[in-house]
Amino acid sequence: MDRKKALVLFTAFLIDALGPRTAMLNVLIAVIVIDYLIGVLRAIYERKLNSRVGACGIIKKISYLTAVALTYQIDIWLGTGDALRSLSISLFIANEAWSNVENLAVMGIVFPQPVLVKIKKMMGKEQLEKNGGK
Repeated sequence: MDRKKALVLFTAFLIDALGPRTAMLNVLIAVIVIDYLIGVLRAIYERKLNSRVGACGIIKKISYLTAVALTYQIDIWLGTGDALRSLSISLFIANEAWSNVENLAVMGIVFPQPVLVKIKKMMGKEQLEKNGGK
């Protein structure tokens, strides 16, 4: 099997495994794409564009989606509706949103304090400290 067919099959499997398309899933996909684009812009801004770093970023984002697919499958197995999937999506949205805020701040874009407070609240203190935020 060539690489294109394998990629198509993996993508189809992942899309099916993610579960139903919800507003939360749409937001997650949007913040993932936005974070990657802003990360590339930051790298250009800082003159540190590196294909290896970009590839690692893509792998991380695919891993987020794989984790969402896993939690959805566990929800099906346990009969918990959408509880674990929703929780994981919420945490990944908060993480990606904070990453966007940090990347934009490096480029001189400052967010209003209420936005920062809301994102910090979504992430929780432990997650924020793990990511090096204040």
